[in-house]
Amino acid sequence: MSDILFDTATLQGVVRALPLPKLGFAAKYFQRVVESDAPEINFDVEGTDLTMSPFVSPLVPGKIVVEEGYNTKTFRPAYVKDKTPFTPQRATTRMLGEKIGGEFSPAERLQLAIAMELSKKLNRLERRLEWMAVQALMYGSVEIKGDNYPARIVNFGRDASLSITKAAGTKWTDAGVSPMDDLHLWSALGEAPITDYFMTQDVYAVFRASADVKERMLWVRGSDTITTAAVLSRDLTLMGTLDSFRIWVIPKLEIKNEAGQKVRMVPDGTVLGVADLYFEGVRHYGAIQDVDHFEPGAYFVKSWVDPDPSVRYMMLQSAPLMVPYRPNCTLRATVK
Repeated sequence: MSDILFDTATLQGVVRALPLPKLGFAAKYFQRVVESDAPEINFDVEGTDLTMSPFVSPLVPGKIVVEEGYNTKTFRPAYVKDKTPFTPQRATTRMLGEKIGGEFSPAERLQLAIAMELSKKLNRLERRLEWMAVQALMYGSVEIKGDNYPARIVNFGRDASLSITKAAGTKWTDAGVSPMDDLHLWSALGEAPITDYFMTQDVYAVFRASADVKERMLWVRGSDTITTAAVLSRDLTLMGTLDSFRIWVIPKLEIKNEAGQKVRMVPDGTVLGVADLYFEGVRHYGAIQDVDHFEPGAYFVKSWVDPDPSVRYMMLQSAPLMVPYRPNCTLRATVK
């Protein structure tokens, strides 16, 4: 058997890591961007005004209506530093996808390595934003922890009744339980009616097999056959509308936690509900704390050389926080 690589001295291509979803929770629900020149971010929350216009005689002065007022919330986002060294060996070693024997000069190779690493850093930042968006939707809070950063929870103040765990005998896998009844019940719990339900694939398999869901599918589609699109897609997939609720399936996206273990971004058994018409999510960015950069921005990338030992560093910095302005427009349920 020949020892040469694929019978040629050239790599025909590079197998890239799986791309990020084109449509994730961050892209769907946290589209507005606010960049700050201070480490803290602030926003005002207006109280809900349930007062009716007062009845009075047309012959008497108008009645003064007292305003409900508002409260200001302040958060300090965690800081992100993604730093990579480029040693001289990077310039003299064949790159991923480069011809066996080399085809680039050391300077070209280093430039390409830096460009590829920058793309990876931006992907890692986007993955962090997606994780924060999911945390905010699932828990109404985000737990932040890291090296030399004590664990803390940024709590957005979601009502505790919007975090639901189905007890034994009431789980969707138990006999006689109606998932559709639960969706209707949960829709009325929050600040606004839930319009969109997102289910992990294992939950959706149980949901679509339930008798009341099959019956509704026969009414709406004329068939209880389910498309395989949710299995084939890595994006949030809209499966259809039942009883005015849009039903979505969440892809099986994995991330590495602080211990380096692969975990699901959204664990199995989960249903997320969002009042799509009323929910307001914002990507907040605190100030970049660097003497070379004093302007507000989503991130700042810098590069510098350390002469002894000779090495070039590149670092991406950001201070992001995904903030749900209306946290009571979301809920999370564990159903199996």
